[in-house]
Amino acid sequence: FVTITDVLDEDLDLATFELTEIAVGSEVVPVPPGLYAYETTISLRAQDNEVDARVAVELDFQSRTVTWSFSSIDPATGQPTEDDLAGFLPVNDVLRRGEGFVSYQVLSLAGLATGVEIVNSANIVFDDNPPIITNETQHRLDVDPPTSTVAPLPARSLVGMQISWAGSD
Repeated sequence: FVTITDVLDEDLDLATFELTEIAVGSEVVPVPPGLYAYETTISLRAQDNEVDARVAVELDFQSRTVTWSFSSIDPATGQPTEDDLAGFLPVNDVLRRGEGFVSYQVLSLAGLATGVEIVNSANIVFDDNPPIITNETQHRLDVDPPTSTVAPLPARSLVGMQISWAGSD
C-alpha cells in the first residue's frame, strides 16, 4: 500500500484543480479531463509484475488535501494480494522500474500580487513506514505584463535605418 497526501496552498484556486496523470513504472495513465477524483486499476503484467495497482484519488475541498491511495491487486481475484512481498512497484533499478508519479494542475487565485510564493511538498507513505517528504517546490508569481517599446522611425528613409527597442519583464 502506498498513500500520497498533498495539502494545497491557500493561494491556489481549488475550483481549477484537475488531475492529469498517474504512473506506475512505465505505465502512464492519463486521467480524463476535468476530474478532481478518479479510480482505476493499472495492469502491470506487461512489466512482468504479478500484481496490478488499484488507484483511488480525491481532493477534499474542505481540508485542501488531495490523497492518492495505491494497493497491490491480485489479477486473478481482483482483491488485495495476500502475498506481503508482492508489490506493484518492484525494487528500483537503472531502468527506473520501481518509480512512479502523480500529477495535477491548478491555478493561483485571481488578484494575487507579483511576488507571492506558492510552496508545496507531499508525503508518501509505503505500507506502515514513516512518511517520506518530497522536495519542496516554490513558485513565485509574476502577474505583471511585460513591457516593450520601439523607438520612433523616420517618416522616410532612402538607405537603411537604425531600429532600436527595449523590453522588460
